[in-house]
Amino acid sequence: MSFKLSPISKLALGTAQYGMNYGIANKTGQISDNEMKRILNLAQKNNIKTIDTAINYGSCEKNLGALGIDDFNIITKISNLQECSNLKNFMTKKIESSLRNLKTSYLSTLLLHSSKDLIMDKKYDIYEVLADFKNKGLCHNIGISAYNIEEVLEVVKYFDIDVVQFPFNVFNNQLIESGLLRNLKDRKIEIHVRSVFLQGLLLLNKEQVDSYFYPWIKLLKNWDKFIEDNQLTKLEACLSFVFNFDEIDKYIIGIDSLVHLQQIIDILKCQKTIKISSDFSTDDENLINPSFWKLRK
Repeated sequence: MSFKLSPISKLALGTAQYGMNYGIANKTGQISDNEMKRILNLAQKNNIKTIDTAINYGSCEKNLGALGIDDFNIITKISNLQECSNLKNFMTKKIESSLRNLKTSYLSTLLLHSSKDLIMDKKYDIYEVLADFKNKGLCHNIGISAYNIEEVLEVVKYFDIDVVQFPFNVFNNQLIESGLLRNLKDRKIEIHVRSVFLQGLLLLNKEQVDSYFYPWIKLLKNWDKFIEDNQLTKLEACLSFVFNFDEIDKYIIGIDSLVHLQQIIDILKCQKTIKISSDFSTDDENLINPSFWKLRK
């Protein structure tokens, strides 16, 4: 399969690393304020205008607000809703806190961090509050972050949402293979993909791989062999595989340094045609869903 990369403007800065230590390939820890400021400046120079964060990314929202992000479209996520006794009060306090920390009057997009919140008992109450936030102009779009195709289909069957965020990478092609990408686009729902590097697993050298992943060692070795045979970097291959679909509106990519962002920009600008097999695809949730991982290191 040959790939032509999508525009750099579709890139959105994932910021979990700015609020906490995040990602199994992240060896430098939490990003410093100075480094993040340089990352934001480089993003602006390259027409990258979207920041993805979340309430539970440690101090990320407050850190971003302190730097000043008025020129960016901001996506944040809210979680822990099923146990609330007073949903409207809880959600209102959360979004008010986010707006205060981010030093903005509105969000581009507010997502539920778990799609389960719109399929479980309190789904109608939760959606009513989200819709109210949108009607009041506190956010322009509402939606869900999800791992499960069936959950997404259940949500869009009953609720009018604007955005779905879903994982997509060399090992996880479910978005395409299931027809979900086409389904959402037909419904005029924005599609944001994340986990392009599978939390960094796809970028690791074999000696860095945690023993948890040994059951999939053959797949990982095949991935390494493909990279070597085609004289690619793993970063090139990962980006080339996903940055190919006109239907995808945003690519959320976690940035852990200025150098990392510059490398990504250079690859996307290159527009080199790369042939990548889809043979790496698997539906094994214990590999492609990081929430199932039980790392041993």
